[in-house]
Amino acid sequence: MEEKSILIQSDEVTKNIMSEIQDDMANALSKVSRNMSEEVIEKLIPIEKKINDLKGSFQEFQEEEFEEKLEDLNNSIKNISKTIENTIEAAINKNLEEQNKVLFSSIEDRLAILGLKIVKDATSNKEEIINKIDNINLGKVEEKVEEVGKSIESKTKAVEKSIKDNLVSGNNFVLEKIKKIDDKIEDKDVLIELINKIEDSFNERIDNIQEEVEWGNKSIFARIFGKRREQ
Repeated sequence: MEEKSILIQSDEVTKNIMSEIQDDMANALSKVSRNMSEEVIEKLIPIEKKINDLKGSFQEFQEEEFEEKLEDLNNSIKNISKTIENTIEAAINKNLEEQNKVLFSSIEDRLAILGLKIVKDATSNKEEIINKIDNINLGKVEEKVEEVGKSIESKTKAVEKSIKDNLVSGNNFVLEKIKKIDDKIEDKDVLIELINKIEDSFNERIDNIQEEVEWGNKSIFARIFGKRREQ
């Protein structure tokens, strides 16, 4: 019962810590998305002005200047595309770096707490098991010694066999309990694997955000050149 109680407490601690880690992940994602959107929009304002200037210049040229203006337009579009790409990449990297520091610092703190809890429980269980085994073995040995005394050789062999069986049984008991402790400590590996999965999901969401920004860039060009064709 005591062992089950300790395991239940450890499971509750693990669940609470995992819940806190997931909350941190959600908050970090929300903050990254919000900061990234604000910074990208701010960086794109001068680029949008440049596009409008380019658009006005393109509308004013004469027919004989068409080929020259077309080449200027092509070069300007290439430069704008490169500027947008660099702006978005810099904004994403900056926000990811800042949020990763905060996020993984929080995760490391909680893992440290969980690790201390597991080690403490394992140590407590081990001492309790050893005390119980010592009491059981000593009690049986003393009981057999008192019963046998100076008995005949056959009785002595029976006592030796009984003691040997008890030792084997005690060793198996210890091994079984130690295995349970090892399994409990291995839960940390499961937790690390779960964190890796959460990190993969985090990266996937960032990729989706970047795709949405790129789609927005394409939409800007579509609106610009759509208006030019109408004119």
